Amino acid sequence: MRRFYAPPEACRSGLILLPESETRHALKVLRLRPGAEVAVLDGRGGLFEGRLAAVVEGRAQVEAVKKTFRPRPAPELILFQAALKSRRMEWAVEKAVELGAARIAPILTARSVPDWDARQAEQKRRKWQAAALAALKQSGNFWLPEIDAPAPLARRLQTPADLPERNYVASLRPDAVPLQDRLLEEQGAERAPQSVGFWIGPEGDFTEAEERSLREAGALPVTLGPATLRSETAAIVCLALGACAFQRSPGEAEGAP
Repeated sequence: MRRFYAPPEACRSGLILLPESETRHALKVLRLRPGAEVAVLDGRGGLFEGRLAAVVEGRAQVEAVKKTFRPRPAPELILFQAALKSRRMEWAVEKAVELGAARIAPILTARSVPDWDARQAEQKRRKWQAAALAALKQSGNFWLPEIDAPAPLARRLQTPADLPERNYVASLRPDAVPLQDRLLEEQGAERAPQSVGFWIGPEGDFTEAEERSLREAGALPVTLGPATLRSETAAIVCLALGACAFQRSPGEAEGAP
């Protein structure tokens, strides 16, 4: 069954109008016709299954007959990823969506390669959002993560109250503890954190001053093994281990839309 995306406000009744881009994909690329079985994700926990009913003013209309709701997995996993060039960042976003990240916050560091002005940064964010939507439909995940505009590391750390409850920084320094060991400690705690942040530096790692500022903000240094991983690979390792350690399959509620 082909999956499409429509924003939550378009999914409030049993008849869902797909956005123009999704309509083009359904009718022009996939050449679907009325009666085809389809599913629509709203990115906020809802999956609507039904059929392509008609084309209304150039937009595909889906008649939903079954709705499934899945709560957001807890704790929320948040990826603070040093901004990467072109396809590598899109690939990191794609995999983060597949692994259930609740939020992706690109960070600009001293060793970050990109150097964008505000307009370019917003263009990048939109491109990453498109990659996230594609990954949502491909993976069938119920929740679309928020994607922030790129911001300097110092700005991310300015308001400690806005940071996740638990934070880990991938580190190449000798005192870093294996992430698996940190996560085992968490599993033995009486209460799991409500949010977990993974801070991933650029190629060459965070500078000493940057990592010091992260540690002062409460981030625990972790190592991901003996090999030096690419930045986007480190992000995937952290999210995968975090999801396995913290998250369980949430229950689902079914009903009519």
